[in-house]
Amino acid sequence: MMLTWMVSVASMVRKLVYEREIQIEEYMQMMGLHPAIHFLSWFLENMATLALSSAALAAILKMSGIFMHSDAFIVFLFLLDFGVSAVMLSYFLSVFFNQANTAALCTSLGYMISFLPYVVLLVLHNQLSFTIQTLLCLLSTTAFGQGVFFITFLEGQEEGIQWSHMYRAPEPGGMTFGWVCWMILFDSILYFLCGWYFSNLVPGTFGLGKPWYFPFTASYWKSVCGLMEKQRCSLSSGLFFFNEDFGNKGFSQQNGPGELEGGTPGVALISVTKEYEDHKVAVQELTLTFHRDQITALLGTNGAGKTTIISMLMGLYPPTSGTIIINGKNLQTDLSKVREELGVCPQQDVLLDNLTVREHLMLFASIKAPWWTKQERQQQVNKTLDEVELTLHQHKPARVLSGGMKRKLSIGIAFMGMSKTVVLDEPSSGVDPCSRRSLWDILLKYREGRTIIFTTHHLDEAEMLSDHVAVLQQGRLRCYAPPAGLKETYGQGLTLTLTKQPSILETQEPKDVAHVTSLIQVYIPQAFLKNSSGGELTYTIPKDADKTCFKGLCQALDQNLHHLHLTGYGISDTTLEEVPADMFPWQVP
Repeated sequence: MMLTWMVSVASMVRKLVYEREIQIEEYMQMMGLHPAIHFLSWFLENMATLALSSAALAAILKMSGIFMHSDAFIVFLFLLDFGVSAVMLSYFLSVFFNQANTAALCTSLGYMISFLPYVVLLVLHNQLSFTIQTLLCLLSTTAFGQGVFFITFLEGQEEGIQWSHMYRAPEPGGMTFGWVCWMILFDSILYFLCGWYFSNLVPGTFGLGKPWYFPFTASYWKSVCGLMEKQRCSLSSGLFFFNEDFGNKGFSQQNGPGELEGGTPGVALISVTKEYEDHKVAVQELTLTFHRDQITALLGTNGAGKTTIISMLMGLYPPTSGTIIINGKNLQTDLSKVREELGVCPQQDVLLDNLTVREHLMLFASIKAPWWTKQERQQQVNKTLDEVELTLHQHKPARVLSGGMKRKLSIGIAFMGMSKTVVLDEPSSGVDPCSRRSLWDILLKYREGRTIIFTTHHLDEAEMLSDHVAVLQQGRLRCYAPPAGLKETYGQGLTLTLTKQPSILETQEPKDVAHVTSLIQVYIPQAFLKNSSGGELTYTIPKDADKTCFKGLCQALDQNLHHLHLTGYGISDTTLEEVPADMFPWQVP
């Protein structure tokens, strides 16, 4: 009979580990779901299934005549008692695995091995003391086997198990059926405590394990009970930091050309340092403010500290030192409150294959805003579906969505529930250019009233979306400024682009280019030819050029386009992609 539970245990472990494997467990916690709620939902779901199967099995055993004399309700409670222990054992074993299939296989083998001590107890029970038998019953499979033995023994005497003799031992000083039932319940509590303890020591892919003595620290229980001191901070909105290299370009630590209009601070990192166990410093003494109603881009090479900062803002890793304030709350001491107002879009889409687009939004709406009525939740989901342009696909399961649609859904989830702070890790990674532009439009729609922080390797994306750009290098802040400030400081000026006539693309002589250059330099002597390949001539106009000469230059070009064998021209500002490569080294081909 014990073997019939093996499939259930393997299935429960696999499901729990699978959620960890696809990172949905961590994702829901980042979005504000308390771990206790997640565990309780998993426990109740499995107990409902086991209760039905226990009732059916008890009825079959009674009606088939196997346990003909026993009280069917006692048999049901006995099976349910063991079912609870099976659930708790599954919870405990799942802590040690990160791969669902491996977990299912190993727990199946382990479960089969776990009833071997019962064979020892069955053969040597006359030679074992009560204490030894009790210790063997710390394995719930052993206790369950002993309970089944008592029932079959009483069935052989045509009595069966009854309420009147649950505590009657077959042998003087031996174990009783009632004692075995209590041992199974004790095992359940023991497995739960072990699972809770080791889940804190071995947190999985993300997070940091607590010290082995954490149950004996006051700080842990204060944080669990929400008794940690709430720290609210008043933040300056004029924060503007650069390193010494950027300062040499004309900026100071307090002011730059054009004082930053920061607005209301939403997120602040104050002297934050993150050092891993191998003494590798990922972030070093970082002080940075992100403002509400603004989008801030984090730029930097691989290893610059972007992912570490994002992970700390998500609450996955605590800083080694320093303070992180989000919406006036200290992240380290008020994490649950922070997560209630935090939206997250990981770099990899974390979605459940069998849930539809609408079901995903309904799920996270319930997590982020449990106070909404059903009607309000439906309205918000409909609004989000419209904003992320997924209304026509709302009933499709996530597994059939394209990459662009999955990113839209992930972004919609991040903004669900009126999140005040939203962190997006490379939101446009892995999507085609058309979908990227669509994602940009979505982010710009959601900017008002929120603090939005995102990482990217695309400078055009940072320039298009961000109000400020923070460039990181080796865990330090290299510069923090609006894109216009970076272009003004590092850019070479304006770009004048002239289009050649198609008929002379292959035959244009250098003297024709010289004529164009001469005409331009009459009005702007500092201008110089940057590129003449293909069908265009590109000139750079330095930023210190006299802007009053532009009108005369444009009039001269209009009058001489035909003679210069040109069809048109245009003037554009410097883009971030044209900023010198030493500022953004990852852009160098």
